[in-house]
Amino acid sequence: YQQVDITDLRVEEDIQNEKLKAAREIKEGLQDVKDVYDEFGRLVEHQQTGLDDMQKNVGSATVNMQKGQEQLQGAKKEQTRSRKCMCILIGLLLAIVVIIIIVVVVVMKK
Repeated sequence: YQQVDITDLRVEEDIQNEKLKAAREIKEGLQDVKDVYDEFGRLVEHQQTGLDDMQKNVGSATVNMQKGQEQLQGAKKEQTRSRKCMCILIGLLLAIVVIIIIVVVVVMKK
């Protein structure tokens, strides 16, 4: 009777050891899953930072582009004004030259 009990106890001990081993493997597997999940979270956070930076850069580029367009429009207006002034000056110079020529011709005829 005692021999059977010891054998039963050993079988029971082996079963418990197998269950303990399986529980440890499950625990290790769960730890691996947790580690992967944590790493994934860090990667997502890192990528979000990059995305935030890109969004800021796009916004900044848009503002800079608008300012550049405004400056180009201002430069175009300034160029138009400058051309008008140049034409007026050339016209005045031509008028002065014509008047001088007329005065010289009239004085020479007398």
